[in-house]
Amino acid sequence: MRLLGARLPLQALPWLLGLVLALSGCQPSAPPNPGVRRVLPGQSIQAVLDQAHPGETVLLPRGTWAENLRIEKSLTLRGEGPEATVLSAAQPGPPVIWVGGEAEVRLEGLTLRAGRGGYVSPLLSSAGVFAQDKARVVLQGVKIQAHAASGVFARDEAQLLLVDGEISGNARYGLELIGRARVVAQSTRIVQNKTGGVWLAEEARLEGEALEVRENGGMGLWVRD
Repeated sequence: MRLLGARLPLQALPWLLGLVLALSGCQPSAPPNPGVRRVLPGQSIQAVLDQAHPGETVLLPRGTWAENLRIEKSLTLRGEGPEATVLSAAQPGPPVIWVGGEAEVRLEGLTLRAGRGGYVSPLLSSAGVFAQDKARVVLQGVKIQAHAASGVFARDEAQLLLVDGEISGNARYGLELIGRARVVAQSTRIVQNKTGGVWLAEEARLEGEALEVRENGGMGLWVRD
């Protein structure tokens, strides 16, 4: 099991290295945005995501939205900031956002709140974000709060990069990782989750820099083979 480290061994994660460089402004150039779509009041977020082409950005305006989303294509879902754009679960059971396949997804400027139902199996979790297969997910400026399961659940070979975010007040763990899932967390707070801060099993791996894990109801870090 690979555990928390003081520094990020980025050479071992080339995909995450590219993301970190892009987020820090060190990327020399970036391809033009192929398209932007905006969700209108009363419109289904899922319908807009389904219509979007790979690489496009979907803008979610300020307000409180209620949907459970499933994403299997590479795109960006961008809110107006975690204090302005809130997405909560509409149905009990599924996660607020499920990402699978080989999708490369960016979630930016959002609060994900109140996944309901309490499902906690590896096949279904009432989490804020559920990532599986070979999905690659970036969460930048995202708050994940008050879910009936863990804040983030990742399995299989999913890879996640968490930047400038907070995972708090969830019924289970802040992060729950199994299989060969990998998470890199930068400037991220995992606080006040009821069962514990981080749960790792099998070959799951978490690496962090400026990662704060405190005031959780159980252990800050729980590791199982």
